[in-house]
Order: sequence, then C-alpha cells, then structure tokens
Amino acid sequence: NGSVPTLYDLLLPASERPKKFCIGREFDPIKVGLDTSGGSGCFTMDTTLVGNSNAGHSFQEGPRGNGTIGPLLTDTDRWALVEYLKSIPEEPGRVTPFGGPPAGQ
Repeated sequence: NGSVPTLYDLLLPASERPKKFCIGREFDPIKVGLDTSGGSGCFTMDTTLVGNSNAGHSFQEGPRGNGTIGPLLTDTDRWALVEYLKSIPEEPGRVTPFGGPPAGQ
C-alpha cells in the first residue's frame, strides 16, 4: 500500500517507521525507495489513517506472529541488508549475485 517509503524503513520495527512522509517521483538510491525529502509535487502519506497502516511485517524483539516477521536488526544489519539487495543484478532468472535456485527446484 506504499506505507513504507524505502527498504531501509521496512527493516525498522513498525513502531519506528515514519508515520507521515512526503513521496514524489524521485528515487532514493541510498535507502532504496522513494525520496521523502519533500520536493515539489509530492504527496503526503499519512500511515495513521485507516487503510494506510504500516504496522505489519515488523522486525522486532519477541516471537514471530502478530505482525512480527523477523528479529530486531541493528542499524549495521539493516544497512548490510540494503547494500546486499542493491548488489543483485537485474538479469532474467537471477535471484542472487550467485545465481538462482539449483536446477530442478
């Protein structure tokens, strides 16, 4: 639903994600996602409104379930994941920098 502007923000616990942000047409190559700097012609996304929630798919302490899909990540871990995802080449059938799944799977 566009409620998280970047990959970096997605890797934050839901409680630490931006609640309101300006989105436009520019790409943020650092955090990988939408540039939220607020240039002209931007739209303000308000995740506190019904239907715009960004509370699910959270990386935080505690057991999985109820929206938690992974462990709490350090800032270093988040940046490492973002940089890894940037390294995946845009080639048909390529899943990781080392290739796709083994043949027959």
